[in-house]
Amino acid sequence: MATEKVTALICSRNETDKTISLIHDLYDYVDGITLIDSSDREGRARLALEKKKKKLYKLDIYYVVPLGYPDPIRMYALKKCRYDWVLLIDTDERASKGLKENLRRFAGDRNIAAYSIKRYEMSREGGRYLEESYQTRLFRKNLVQYTGIRHEQPVVGGRLAIISDSNGSINHVAEIKGLTSVESGRMEAYDERLSYGVYNKLFVSYIGKFMLTSHDVAKTSIGRFFAGALEFYEKILSKGSEQELTDFDYLVYNFLRNFASGIKSKNIMTIIRSMPDAWHRLGTIRSWKHALDSEEAFGISTMINREGIIKFLSLDKESTIKKLNAKYKDKKGGIKLLIELLREEYRHRIGTRRTGAL
Repeated sequence: MATEKVTALICSRNETDKTISLIHDLYDYVDGITLIDSSDREGRARLALEKKKKKLYKLDIYYVVPLGYPDPIRMYALKKCRYDWVLLIDTDERASKGLKENLRRFAGDRNIAAYSIKRYEMSREGGRYLEESYQTRLFRKNLVQYTGIRHEQPVVGGRLAIISDSNGSINHVAEIKGLTSVESGRMEAYDERLSYGVYNKLFVSYIGKFMLTSHDVAKTSIGRFFAGALEFYEKILSKGSEQELTDFDYLVYNFLRNFASGIKSKNIMTIIRSMPDAWHRLGTIRSWKHALDSEEAFGISTMINREGIIKFLSLDKESTIKKLNAKYKDKKGGIKLLIELLREEYRHRIGTRRTGAL
């Protein structure tokens, strides 16, 4: 099998020590490292100094204003990668020795578009890996598509293979800093309100992720079966594609999602708590429905679930990133800025639509 050059793609924000450690851990095993950084001035200066001081010629650093989490800039980031094959890895993760040593060999298989790799999650109590999941982390950059929704796996335009545990894994090695509960809750209210049209698409897509199929599950017999069953159910109950899910359908959806996650990760407690957690989630959704900005939040959620945050805000375009950097650089960004941008674009579209109607 031939070998191919691989770029490691890292996104960071004010985690300079962990970022530098990860760069050095991967440096001898990859052919390029693309760092998309959203740190403050001090962090950016430290990273630039490290590159110059250690002569890290493989390292390319690009600044993007912080948007709370990296998913909305995935497509922009992929365009900045030097080589066709990309290893996506976070600053709180490490590739196992076996994975690092075999990266170029895996990338040399011309019949594969992407690989799903086992990721081990460390217990917050420390020491033990309690959960595991397969995630698409090594792929040809031109054969994957991200929409910018949080924690998503890319759509792969080709064959998806699995790297066996014995040949390599990705290990979570530090606590995830993440969003605060308030910030996280606000963003959830903007991307987890579902219309039936969006729900049908997500449901079938989720089945595909659970099955870990190498094909578009919507084109398989099981995908067509579930799509047809959902459409029949909604037709019988006169549910329109733009209508929001009822409480009952939200409850069923979250129960099945939790249950499938527990089966996939082999976590017995997740399975046991599938219904209680889904019921708790329903309480949160009900509060969103009764919020003052409920109509706008549902409208935003419908749009970004239908076309993705990246397309909605044109975040895959160099010109958009340059404008954001020029306007918000060194200002406090994060999830609040992302929500502001979503609101502005939504109101612009609605205003344009209403003006056109007049």
